[in-house]
Amino acid sequence: MYEWYIAGIVFCAAYGFFILSSFWGWIRKRHCTPSGKQPYVTVIVPARNEESVISACLESISKQDYPEENIEIFLADDHSEDQTVALAEKVFREHPSIRSRILKAEENVFSKKPALEHGVRMASGEIILVTDADCRVPSGWIRSMVSCFQPGVHFVAGPVAFENNRSLFGAAQSLEFAGLMAIAAAGIRNNLPVMCNGASMAFRKKIFLEVEGFSGNKGIATGDDTQLMMKIHVKYRNAIRYATPKASVVITGVSHTLSQFISQRRRWASKIPFALSGFTISFAAAAWLAHTWLFVSSVFVLAGIAGIHLLILPVVLKVLPEALLLISATGYIQRRQLLWLFLPLQPLYMIYITLTGLLAPMGTFRWKGRVTR
Repeated sequence: MYEWYIAGIVFCAAYGFFILSSFWGWIRKRHCTPSGKQPYVTVIVPARNEESVISACLESISKQDYPEENIEIFLADDHSEDQTVALAEKVFREHPSIRSRILKAEENVFSKKPALEHGVRMASGEIILVTDADCRVPSGWIRSMVSCFQPGVHFVAGPVAFENNRSLFGAAQSLEFAGLMAIAAAGIRNNLPVMCNGASMAFRKKIFLEVEGFSGNKGIATGDDTQLMMKIHVKYRNAIRYATPKASVVITGVSHTLSQFISQRRRWASKIPFALSGFTISFAAAAWLAHTWLFVSSVFVLAGIAGIHLLILPVVLKVLPEALLLISATGYIQRRQLLWLFLPLQPLYMIYITLTGLLAPMGTFRWKGRVTR
């Protein structure tokens, strides 16, 4: 049991160190300095079967504090089987002063990556912005994202937060998501990018074409966001930025059922092996080992195999850095009220991380009516 205890300290200390480095990167914000330029931009919204949310998404994009003559909006439709396209056309007709277009995916080409690539190749914009169909963007989103494109910057990731859902399940997801947002921002600010969110990202069209878009990983349904960021980072080591202004925070919806939640998290975790970063994989491994050790050790304690003292130091090494990060992150999105869930969720989080890490690489998962890997 002594060797097991030492392993737990090592795993939790490694994870705690990653979280502390994330906290440092998160608080050392690198502010974007607007240049005054307002380049022509293309906003691409990949969509499949999004009739319940597409109108709100496109309406929010159409009401930006950015010159309408410098915006075009593409809906990249991935073979929707509902009213997504019809509703998008209606929104576009209501905003005739903004150039807009429905792009249909090729007949035998499926998934988000080809839809996005087609949109980029058809775009007239110097800068491409991407968000998801189940998101709502603030009126300053385009302006704040564009302001980060100083000379030498080729990719900008933006903050994403869950909607203010009143359910306990929704609040738990919001708290976790705030931490993930801060970790993503910190990695970029430390010039060691870990991940980003495709619900809010922007890049130069010429750079996307230069790195050949998603070539090399088109067979993987997930990870278009992180994989593209990492391809650009490998070629241009200091060309990634994270948008700081609160006007850039995109809002998206929580998962409403446990099956949706599990499928989504498996999909997110499945991108890790293809993110092309040893640092990303090391961070994920440290997180999984720490949570799995704590889960198994908790079982030992409950079964009377070990005493509670086995857990004290490893738990402290894990929980204190997380608390620092979440206090700051929830303050940024003005959701400090979520923090009361932090300690009660710890046992569930151990189980969830352990199972997600085991299930993510296995087999397939269902997303938007398709079975993918």
